[in-house]
Amino acid sequence: MAKWYQQSEVKGIRSRVEQNLKGLPPSKDKNETATAFWERVEKAGRLLEALELYDKFEKQRAQWAHMPRETKKMFAERIEREGRQAEVEEERKELLEEGHSLREIHEELVNRFQPLDGSHTRPWETPDPWKAGRLFRKKEDQDKLLAEAKRDDGDDYCPKSRWRFEWKQQRREKRIASENAEWRVDCAKWRRDERVALAKARRRLRELQAAAEGNNEPKATEAATEVNNQRESTTAEEEPKIKGKWIVVRGPSGSPENQWVPEAE
Repeated sequence: MAKWYQQSEVKGIRSRVEQNLKGLPPSKDKNETATAFWERVEKAGRLLEALELYDKFEKQRAQWAHMPRETKKMFAERIEREGRQAEVEEERKELLEEGHSLREIHEELVNRFQPLDGSHTRPWETPDPWKAGRLFRKKEDQDKLLAEAKRDDGDDYCPKSRWRFEWKQQRREKRIASENAEWRVDCAKWRRDERVALAKARRRLRELQAAAEGNNEPKATEAATEVNNQRESTTAEEEPKIKGKWIVVRGPSGSPENQWVPEAE
């Protein structure tokens, strides 16, 4: 299970964008990369909307990260200052009856009973060891008992061959350390790919917007030229009415034609 420092915040925000981007065609790849995601968004014509959502969620994340956290003791002291002990205890009793753990109750109470001065706080969350495979209350006892259990399960442990058990233990510790280091490196590469894909999506949006503006400029130039031609045509038609007159003459083909005769100055 990934630790909190191994997870990518960019990936988390991107997942929220995908969930809130209604009408986006689903991905056919269960292990879709960040680059493939942004390409899918661009293909659907939703790149601008997706990046605006990303910036919104990123701002919310930053505000949440800088929000003060309250431990159980800090929360109890604040509730006592605000004189809301009875209300909180009643709510705590209802949550206990619903079967929530003490950890969940603390988080829920902090979320429900925000400070009266208008500020915001969040619960001080800590990893739950029982969800991470804890078997005993003390980790030292767990490690000791698990080691003894492995000896009884065929480790061929005896005082005469103690060196063999220690050698196996050292091999195991080195293997675990190597696996952890490899996992950390993989997580770092994952976070890098997320950041690079996001930057590429932003750059692609700027390119698309610049291309759209470039396509509009020729149209504006053509429109301006057409207006100028219309003005020149109108001026040419109005000019004879001011400085001369039209007369009817017979043309080369014998048919009557209009001819402009300027007035003598």
